[in-house]
Amino acid sequence: MTSFTIDESQLERLSPDARRELLSILEEDFSKVLSDFAAVDWTPNRDESYPLTVDEARALIRHIPQSETETLRVFARNYDGEVGKADLKELLSANAHTDHRQLGDDISAITHSLRRITGNRDAWLINWRHEDWIWNEHDNTYEAGVYFISDPAVAALRKAFGMPS
Repeated sequence: MTSFTIDESQLERLSPDARRELLSILEEDFSKVLSDFAAVDWTPNRDESYPLTVDEARALIRHIPQSETETLRVFARNYDGEVGKADLKELLSANAHTDHRQLGDDISAITHSLRRITGNRDAWLINWRHEDWIWNEHDNTYEAGVYFISDPAVAALRKAFGMPS
């Protein structure tokens, strides 16, 4: 068995694609390094999803369960050229979920997988605006609303799913 050591300065000299490929192989052992050397310099903004590339979208789809894949497929289908939108009922139906907490678990898992794949600890895809939601005081929960994934992330997902541009 051959082993070698690569330090942070050597890792930094690699291209973002080479770093991502190397670190994906060593993902568990190098999770902190992956976060320190994310390929995209992205500053989180309320209305912008992480600018997912097609390769990252493909990796994400490969690493998540079918229900989470179906969640992302709904957004990709509902792309209007700027965002992919999906309302709460549509997402629940797409996954045969009966409870919004199940969908919340899917969204959290998607976010966790996205952060692991991209190396960005702050990355997210699925956004929402408070004003687009209806609060149910009696049940102490939102009863209706719209989520969205902004471009270019949703465009990358469409390509990863084999949908036309």
